Amino acid sequence: MNTLDTQRLTIRPFVMEDLLQAHAVLDHDLEWSGPAFTLADRRERLQMYMALAQWDDTGRLFGFRAIILKESHTLIGLCGFHPDVWPPAWQAIFWPLLFGDAPNPNTV
Repeated sequence: MNTLDTQRLTIRPFVMEDLLQAHAVLDHDLEWSGPAFTLADRRERLQMYMALAQWDDTGRLFGFRAIILKESHTLIGLCGFHPDVWPPAWQAIFWPLLFGDAPNPNTV
């Protein structure tokens, strides 16, 4: 899924230009990743979201998408599918394809 448009919203893959708005909404307003989540942390997370959204092997299904108000071009949230629910054996195959490193077994 690349982009979905409704009358009021655009749901699309994140781009690095979303960094400041995403950090403000997700990390300051919602404290979605905890109060100590930094701009550098959000940059790293956005890079992962963008890589997942471009993964052709899954038809570009996985990854979070930015929810944008069309009228103001303001990022208001995110939605999407993330493969964290996959069994550890599947993650061991999937993760290196995108990021070059296997997931930390303590977080799987």
